[in-house]
Amino acid sequence: MNKPILFLGIASVLLQSFTSYAQQEAQPHRQSFNPAFHFSRTDSTSGLNIGADLYQQKANELADIIVSKEGDGEAVEQAVIQRNLDLIKKMEAAEIPSAPSGRVGALTKKQRVETLKSIKASPAYDAQPVLKEKYDPNGSFGFCFGRAYYYANESGLRGLVKESIKKVFLIGKMTVHTPLFKIPIPVGTWQFHVATAVRGTDGKWYAIDNHFDRSLKKVPTVEEWYDYYRRYLDSKVEYEINLADGGVARSNTRALFLYFTDPDKIGANSNAYNEEGFYGTDINGDGVIEPKKEAYYNNFFIDLDLHFDKMIKNLSRCSPIRYNPSPAHSSFCQRPEEIQKIKDWTRYTDELEAAAERAELEERLRVLSPDGNS
Repeated sequence: MNKPILFLGIASVLLQSFTSYAQQEAQPHRQSFNPAFHFSRTDSTSGLNIGADLYQQKANELADIIVSKEGDGEAVEQAVIQRNLDLIKKMEAAEIPSAPSGRVGALTKKQRVETLKSIKASPAYDAQPVLKEKYDPNGSFGFCFGRAYYYANESGLRGLVKESIKKVFLIGKMTVHTPLFKIPIPVGTWQFHVATAVRGTDGKWYAIDNHFDRSLKKVPTVEEWYDYYRRYLDSKVEYEINLADGGVARSNTRALFLYFTDPDKIGANSNAYNEEGFYGTDINGDGVIEPKKEAYYNNFFIDLDLHFDKMIKNLSRCSPIRYNPSPAHSSFCQRPEEIQKIKDWTRYTDELEAAAERAELEERLRVLSPDGNS
């Protein structure tokens, strides 16, 4: 949830692993990335170019609404709300896709919550003070796009078909304020927020967003998610939009636009993938991206991809964290190497989660006792 600082990118190696177990076993190296393909293709969800600027798209749509409502701020706001609710209904009206063996087309409530919680065992968990200090020490990024990247890949690797994984963006001025009195809190203004959306077995779309619920217990529907940010963050703006005929459309209104996109779109105004923008630029030409000098986002995405690389190599098809694992009693799952994979991955994630909990506890104690006394 932050200002789009750079043109972001993503490694095709991870999202390609949505398709089949066989592909998970032999992922292409990141250097096989094909930028021409990614920059030119159409987003299957929005119908826009995958690198479309959602700010400009909002401006185009908002101009039409302002003109039709003759600039009436309240009428414009209500039209925008209805536009967003209609889009959600349209997305929910689509059939739940079928899934091949070993995968699922939608997630149960339990699976959604387990996926939400899984972030504690990854580098993307921003509640850890040590990670916050490493990746975002100045609060410049916020990393909503990083957490959405995590949840999209985590859902795919656990076995949800790609058609049931989307990104959901909120585009507009958002200012944090108290729920009761809508009093602004001086922590900055957001221009967009993004989360991963997954299809539920009830047909609804759910927003997996640990910013929405820090307790990691609730996964709201996209409609609930949107309603929360609309009520408590959406802010009035004096819009002045140039029209094609040379005129100007004006309105003082709240206009928080919601967009669904394919899961591999990262930022609100960025191309889907830009290897240099995502991982850094080899400035000195030595063939290595140096974390302290050349890596963007303080190595956040490099570290996260190493986590996923480990997951791809070590997550057994029999693992209980998969949404549709192979039967534990099958001959395949009784192989010693598969049993060991389950043990190793469980130990690895348990250790990461325990470390996160220790760090949170230490931070709470530090805040309660800044002088070091209990």
